[in-house]
Amino acid sequence: MQQLGRYRLVEKLGGGGMGVVYRAVLEGPKGFARPVAVKRIAPQLARDPGFSELLAAEARLCALLRHPNIVQVYELGIADGECFLAMEYVDGWDLMRVVRRCRELGRQLPVGVVLHLVGEIAAALAHAHTLVDGEGRPLSIVHRDVSPSNVMVTPAGSAKLVDFGIAKAASHVRDEQTRTGTLKGKLGYMSPEQADGLRVDHRTDLFSLGVVAWECLTLERLFRGDDDLHTLRLVRHAEVPLPSSLRPDVASDVDDFVTKLLARDRDARFATGEAVIEALAPIVHRLHGDAATTRKFLTELALPSVAQPIVEAVPLLPATLPAMLPVAASETSPIVSPPTGMATPARPPSTRPYQPPPRRWPVALAAVAVAVIGTVAAITAHVTTRATAAVVPASAPSPTSASSPERQVIVTPLPAPEPPLKGEAPPPVHKRPPPAPRFGTLRFKAVPWAEVRVDGKLIGTTPLAPRRVPAGRHEVVLTFRARSDKRMVVVRGDDDQLVSADLR
Repeated sequence: MQQLGRYRLVEKLGGGGMGVVYRAVLEGPKGFARPVAVKRIAPQLARDPGFSELLAAEARLCALLRHPNIVQVYELGIADGECFLAMEYVDGWDLMRVVRRCRELGRQLPVGVVLHLVGEIAAALAHAHTLVDGEGRPLSIVHRDVSPSNVMVTPAGSAKLVDFGIAKAASHVRDEQTRTGTLKGKLGYMSPEQADGLRVDHRTDLFSLGVVAWECLTLERLFRGDDDLHTLRLVRHAEVPLPSSLRPDVASDVDDFVTKLLARDRDARFATGEAVIEALAPIVHRLHGDAATTRKFLTELALPSVAQPIVEAVPLLPATLPAMLPVAASETSPIVSPPTGMATPARPPSTRPYQPPPRRWPVALAAVAVAVIGTVAAITAHVTTRATAAVVPASAPSPTSASSPERQVIVTPLPAPEPPLKGEAPPPVHKRPPPAPRFGTLRFKAVPWAEVRVDGKLIGTTPLAPRRVPAGRHEVVLTFRARSDKRMVVVRGDDDQLVSADLR
């Protein structure tokens, strides 16, 4: 355990481009203890004066946000040269995890449950958008990063919005590389005006809320292109199919509601969060969307403990495919804990253990034995019959099949060589030079990005230039946050291998 200011860090919960989050405890006299979530801001961001100043200003505003659907910020602190945020510790799962669980089970999120959660997020946004200072002046707070990973769903069936103010601070970081890395993966939840670099207001949050609603209803990504530029182009055009075109049980009034949230022209959207809530009320009432229904559905999903990382591995792609730039996933909200009353399983190691391939050594051993017997037979034939042996292999065994055919060895006597004449020196024996070492190429693709180690040696962070390695077996580990994909890769001479993994 580690101490950071007044907080004792208990365990790492997750992290992303903005920093790493820990479950922590604020301890006081006579056994007082309060669970909190502490986000340690990434050093490259904290070192930027513009980011630090804007984050402090935003944190002061966010400390005024007191709403049951907003994760409260307790403190912006600096300890041992580190910048951190202490926040409310929330039981539950981020909405992205709920959507993934539905996909795994082949279930749809009930329309009433989706609209209930959308209504709770709209209430959080309405509170933030209308907040005023002590003199009645609007504070003009805009979240700028409403996405499934920033929405917490609690076992009680409510929703809480996370990370107010941080997106605005990140947009002012001067380091272009850092800013790009932070925004990657969030592109699909931007509003058209945000994608165009225009000044945004509270209506950009309502558009992002529409994207969340559409994706929860359909379990599909709305704006996801082949690359970042393609995704931005889709956002700018904002051509949205009706949810009912992908899910027939969605009624026409739900289609109309989502379509209005996702209007490309911000003047055509709902004017305020309160207007969203007002439009939702009769629909949610008709569909029985409430906390009790949501709570029951979450129980049926039997969501795994949030301590268990979700790693979606992508199989190796053909070596002929070109290398692609990594597209990051949404930063998973790390302010999470197992539901109250649920037993917490043992925390798995952060690195996924390597799963060895099926054992094929009996077939390989049989092939070697046959080859050895054939060689011995060939030598014997040469000595006894003055014949040489020709070894003709059958089709090579497939490296991916456990039932590969064995090698066939055929011994064929050939005419004996002419003996040297009397007094003539035997022909010189020319030793074959050792074969030159052979090399292959490894290329890496990781979503959103990954730290790459080859045979235990750190070679950098994706995107990386192709790496030349000796032919043979190599251990490759791709690590993103606390999630790893470890595998053994066989590289042959002049081979070009692509190692690809989705670590979202």
